[in-house]
Amino acid sequence: MIARDPGGAERHALALAESPLQLLMTVEAVDAGHVRGPVAVHARRGVPGLEDAVRAFGTLPLPPTLDLDVRGHVRSTVGGLGATTLVLGDAFSGRAQALLAARDRWGGRSSGNQCRVVVVDDGLATAHLARVLASPGRLPLVRLGTPATQRRDALGLAARDGLLRRAELGRLRLVTAFEPPHDVREALERAGVRVARARLQWAARVAPAVGGRIGEPVVVVGSALVVDGLLRREPYLAWVRAQAQHGKVRYLPHRREDAGALAHVAAIPGVVVDRVGLPIELRLAGLRPPQRVAALPTSAIALLPATLAPGVRLDATVPEAGWWAPGVDDDLREHLVSIVRVAG
Repeated sequence: MIARDPGGAERHALALAESPLQLLMTVEAVDAGHVRGPVAVHARRGVPGLEDAVRAFGTLPLPPTLDLDVRGHVRSTVGGLGATTLVLGDAFSGRAQALLAARDRWGGRSSGNQCRVVVVDDGLATAHLARVLASPGRLPLVRLGTPATQRRDALGLAARDGLLRRAELGRLRLVTAFEPPHDVREALERAGVRVARARLQWAARVAPAVGGRIGEPVVVVGSALVVDGLLRREPYLAWVRAQAQHGKVRYLPHRREDAGALAHVAAIPGVVVDRVGLPIELRLAGLRPPQRVAALPTSAIALLPATLAPGVRLDATVPEAGWWAPGVDDDLREHLVSIVRVAG
């Protein structure tokens, strides 16, 4: 039977995935029933690690309504503008905001033409999105640390207004593993945003069969803070070196770490650099006690407990003041390290 909206239109969803984590959380949202009907997942071409993740996911038992694709852009001919539901992993993405704006221009702003929007996790960006939508002020959806421009602010304001307009109609859902603070959640609910907890149940089911074996006693989750210019390289390498003081370490690179950055890591005695592939929530499911995982602030701190075996320790290190690169302001630092408290 074809799924239809109350108005009679055939129901189908378009999901835009711009990172392996967004891809994983989209699958989770479909598996949990937050997105119904046929779902076309379009993975952005050229994103490090994403095409590998799409190929790996294609070998897994995906929800039957979900179809994976890799394209450089989303075209109306694949249902982007006619979709009755949009699934977005990063509401701060210019591409996602442009798609939302195009959908509004195509369908108009009357209540009957407002498609549903489901926002899935993309790490700390989701926590920041919750705060922006809950704010009494009219704040643009612009990523923290991004230089302000008139065009970017205008697009961010339009995206914010479009999401809250849908919230008033009961057509905005936030599916996240990060529990918003009580005051933020109350403000979201007053605005009409439906908040659902992402529990990674699909990942927990499939992970034991796909994680693979890692023999080293310690796994270090690579961070993009250095290549993003937020953390100094020397203290970061010293932190990795400290993890290898008492035995070998398997280093799982962040997808944005380039060959130059990884060469510094690989030169540390006892460190074996892995390849980018499956999201670490799946990759590390095969660990067993007394193995442990070490990480700097990252979304994985909140997500890994769903798939790690009982007894595998997860150690999160908050960077010391001297580790940060010059020019990183206090608000951005606080945002980046807040994941440790949120997950705890």
